Amino acid sequence: MRKPARSLSVPTTWLITREADDARAEREAHGEGAIVVPCVETKLLPWPWPSSRKSLTFFTSRRAVSAWAASGKPTLGNVAALKPATSTALEAEGVQAVVTADGGVVSLAEAVLGWAKGPLTIHYPTSDLGLKSPEQAHALELLAKAGTVDRRSVYEITAPSNLREALEGSARGEWAISFASPSAVQHFFGSGAVLEQAPVRVACLGAATERAWNSARPAGWPLAFNSREISTHPEV
Repeated sequence: MRKPARSLSVPTTWLITREADDARAEREAHGEGAIVVPCVETKLLPWPWPSSRKSLTFFTSRRAVSAWAASGKPTLGNVAALKPATSTALEAEGVQAVVTADGGVVSLAEAVLGWAKGPLTIHYPTSDLGLKSPEQAHALELLAKAGTVDRRSVYEITAPSNLREALEGSARGEWAISFASPSAVQHFFGSGAVLEQAPVRVACLGAATERAWNSARPAGWPLAFNSREISTHPEV
């Protein structure tokens, strides 16, 4: 990806990198010129627990909620959930979380530790990429202090097959981009897209996404700013 000098004479086009069904609110916030260019695709997997009645289910993404719902909504006991998007998705399914946090998976794990009154059995649904996440590894260390943790993948994340073409066709003129997960950042740089100039601004939801961009960006490309105004599933 090369970086000629950018022009300041044209409006900035925002590229939104989440899947289309997640991008509506952000697209409206950025105006009619925003373009949805998904950098992730998800595939839901079967829910692995027939019942969690005696367990605490640790929900950290809307996709995990979707996997649970698509599998027939097996019985849940207590639920912990990230705010606002994941807890809202659960509420739409009639489930109220007993523990919530809005600072990411580590913050939610810390909240569970503060709530727990005795040893817990914790079910932790995540993605295939989430199983490799450093933030999840930290959260697991904390949750292990509260009881036994069973973490499994309930959805898979891949890059869209046409991502290179989509980026090259959209990142033109003066453009900015927003990311809601480290995997979206990884897929962006892994696409091989040849872009005419660097983005003028980069918004990343959460510290993990911000770090992913800042560590991978080419020399001279802007540092990301951490935007907590984007409601999303910030896990992977």
